[in-house]
Amino acid sequence: MDALLFDELADDVLLSGLPAKAMFSSPWLAPQMGGNKTGIVEPIARMRDHDVGAVVHGVTLEHAGRRYIVVSIEPDGSGMTDLILRPNV
Repeated sequence: MDALLFDELADDVLLSGLPAKAMFSSPWLAPQMGGNKTGIVEPIARMRDHDVGAVVHGVTLEHAGRRYIVVSIEPDGSGMTDLILRPNV
C-alpha cells in the first residue's frame, strides 16, 4: 500500500539524469511540525531507499525545471532516504 501511495503522490524527478519519484519539499513552503517551525532551510527530496541506490554527494536532482545538487544523504531506517539539496546556480 505504501508503494502505491508513494507512486501516486510523489513528484517526478530526474536523479543523475534518470527518472525517479520523490516527495519534494522546499523551505519557502514553511515546513512545520505542529505549531513549531522545523528549521529546515534546504530543499529535501524524500525517496525510497531502493530508488536512491548508489547516489553520492554532488549528483544532480531536477525537479520542476530546477536543478539541485545532493549535499547530504540521510536514510531514516524505515525504507526512506532524505536527499538534502542545494540549488545548482
